[in-house]
Amino acid sequence: MRGPDLTAQDVIKEAGVSLQTFYRYFPSRDRLVFEVIADWIRNQAVRLEAMAAGIERPVERLEHHVRRTLRPAPTPEFATAARFITSEHWRLHQHFPQEMAAVVQPFADLLRREIEAGTLAGEVGSKDPERDARVMTRTILGSFHHMSFFPDSPEAATAADDVWQFCLTALGQPTSAGVPTSQLVIGTIGDPTRERRARIVDSAIALMLRADYERIQMRDITATAGVAIATTYRYFASKDHLMAEALMTWGSRFREERPDEVTDSRSVDRLRSAFRQAVRAFEPHPTMYGALAMLQRSTDPHALELFEQFATRQQDAFEGYLFRLRPDRRTNIVRVMSAVLHTHLRAWASGRETIDEVYAMIDVAAGLLLDD
Repeated sequence: MRGPDLTAQDVIKEAGVSLQTFYRYFPSRDRLVFEVIADWIRNQAVRLEAMAAGIERPVERLEHHVRRTLRPAPTPEFATAARFITSEHWRLHQHFPQEMAAVVQPFADLLRREIEAGTLAGEVGSKDPERDARVMTRTILGSFHHMSFFPDSPEAATAADDVWQFCLTALGQPTSAGVPTSQLVIGTIGDPTRERRARIVDSAIALMLRADYERIQMRDITATAGVAIATTYRYFASKDHLMAEALMTWGSRFREERPDEVTDSRSVDRLRSAFRQAVRAFEPHPTMYGALAMLQRSTDPHALELFEQFATRQQDAFEGYLFRLRPDRRTNIVRVMSAVLHTHLRAWASGRETIDEVYAMIDVAAGLLLDD
């Protein structure tokens, strides 16, 4: 999207219609942009409600709507669309304040329904759900607009937490049994949240160990974990995001030998021991290595960040076995060995090599690089 630079001629060319046809439906460019923004917000409200359909408690659904709206942009295309919506929304609001206020009403109505339900259930203490929904909408939109243009700012990093805690406090304490709201809400820091998230990750690991990556669906993971799919999306933006977290968790559960536990004193033997250990981890689980290979090609920003952490952790662990070498030399050796490792593990996972051949190539490469 080109934002303020978008012209009616751009749209006409893209749509393949005549100028006359365009103006038959839209008297001006602003009217077209107005309809685009209205449709985008309306669809977002519908999507949020559908995603939260499996969440039983109103206050948890309300939290879902806040956090999902203020999550980091999942794709570059979404980030571009968000900036366009933001800039045009503010511009049009200056000229058509009443009409633009009506545009966000579907989102405000969604919040109002959850506030009403939460008040009836005794989870929050709102005295005027319509007013509170309106104020919440303005607060959320303000943060969304800031995040659209400053996604890397410190405020953006904590926006979802900050806005949710602010809104939760503003809604008041629940009226039933005198229970503090913070104890009612799953999603604030506490054991129930960690346990549920861990259960989802464990279910993903269990499926990754026995099924090919492409065959695993989010609904399979949620069914195994015993949670609603909307709950899973509260914690993970996509399948790749969840699988990357599962891979990190699975990798961290192996007890790594420390360099001083390897009895061989020669660096070459330490190197072989380290990379043989990596092969042993994948040997019983070829589908797990297939998942790793798929995640290497992911475009999900959350998955990419986690995979980078996984790779850095591996690099550092391998370098620890070569503590007697200069830092620059051990870094280069580990990079070459890692390339050899993954080349032959891919061949093994696809059936082109045996596992014995993988071990043999690890030994050969280590000897060529470091036979001291």
